[in-house]
Order: sequence, then structure tokens, then C-alpha cells
Amino acid sequence: MEWGYPCPAPSVIFAVIPYLRFGMTIFYNLGLLIFTAGLSRATGPGHLLRSWILPLSRRGREFSWGFAVLALACVAYHGISTLIQDIQWTWVEQIVPGQLAQSLWYDLNSVLFEELIFRGILLYMLLRRLPEIGACLISAAAFGVYHWFTQGAWGNPVAMAVVFLATGLMGYVFAFAYARTSSIALPFGLHLGWNLVNHTLFAAGPFGALLLRPVSEEAASLVSLLLYLAIPLLTLFLVNRRYPLSSKPH
Repeated sequence: MEWGYPCPAPSVIFAVIPYLRFGMTIFYNLGLLIFTAGLSRATGPGHLLRSWILPLSRRGREFSWGFAVLALACVAYHGISTLIQDIQWTWVEQIVPGQLAQSLWYDLNSVLFEELIFRGILLYMLLRRLPEIGACLISAAAFGVYHWFTQGAWGNPVAMAVVFLATGLMGYVFAFAYARTSSIALPFGLHLGWNLVNHTLFAAGPFGALLLRPVSEEAASLVSLLLYLAIPLLTLFLVNRRYPLSSKPH
């Protein structure tokens, strides 16, 4: 998730994180998958990766539902923000297929990277030792702290608070979705639905305007922040309704 709040540059140590995520993430993802397979064999029956994707019909529905929910939420968020702040949008002069493909590939890999780290490994280990709510809170807090550096908020207390609150709340939703389904399919769908629409359609990603570009910039405001914070709360409600505790796989 990306709030896009204007912040100073991160520390030198963490400045490399976005570049690692962009250029080399596919290799890190492969390594994480191998590590996860080894972790599941060391701590349990060794079927963790299989349980994430099987049965295919169930996991496919989880992914599709999650993707649709936050993709539509992203459109609604920008639509309401546009009306409230009188933002003007226009189509880009020329759509560049290569750049569009790069952005889509970036989103797929970066979202998978974050899901494997914060839900697939960290949350999986926490759920083995802690109650569900405690494990989800720790995973969400780690997700929020991680975004201090990827979004350049480190060193700016106001920006750090905003980024931690915004991404931490959504991190809790992703963690809750994992805990309820015992798979990264649902949180991956939720996460990708938001990032893909936000980056591709609304020019909020590292590649800039790909389809639409704002004629007037969206100003950070209390109203837009509250609207943004309402999204994870609504999503949490929907996930809980769609996947009640009684439906949790055992």
C-alpha cells in the first residue's frame, strides 16, 4: 500500500530498498518461496505452499474476490477525492505498452514480495506461537514500519505517523485475511487490487502517469486521510462477513 505523502529521503541504509524491490524482486521471491518450503518442513507437515494454492477453485475465488474489493475501493476513493477536492484528470497523450507492462510486472513482484515476507513467513511463524489478534497486530506493525523506509517517511514524525497508521491498518486487514483463510491468496488479491489500480490508472506508482494523469495535484488533507483510513475498516468488515471464523480451514 502506498499513501504517497511527501517526505524527506530515507537513510542511506534503507534507500536501496525500492531498487531491490524493482529490479531484483523476482529473485528474492524465488528465494522466499524456497525458504518458506523449508520453514514449513521444519515446523510442520511440510504442506504450507500447497495449502496456499489448493484447492485451486477456493483459492481462485479468494484471490478474485479480494482483487475486486480493493480495486473497486481504489476507484471509489479517487472518485470521491476528485469530487471533494475538485481534481481534474485527463488521459495521457500516448500510452506506452512497454512502460505499462513494466509497471504491471513491478506490481506483481513487489506485492508478492511483501506478502511472502509479512504474511507468508512472519505471520505464519507468529500464528504458531501467539493468539490470532496478537500475531496480526505484530505483522501489521512490522508492515507499517517497513513502509517508513520504502515511502521515505523516516525522519519526519508527522509523515511517519501517517504512513504507519495508513499502511499498518491495511497490513492488519491483509494479516486478518491470511489468518481466516490460511493462505496468501486472499491478501495477495486484496493487495494487488489496490496497488494495480492505484499505480496503473491513477498515476500513483513509480512509473508516473500511465493511463490518467491529474491536471491538478491532489493535496494531502484531513478529509482525504480519513477517507483513506475508512477503506481498511470497511475491507475488514467485508472480509469478516465473507470469511467468518466458522469457515476457517483446519
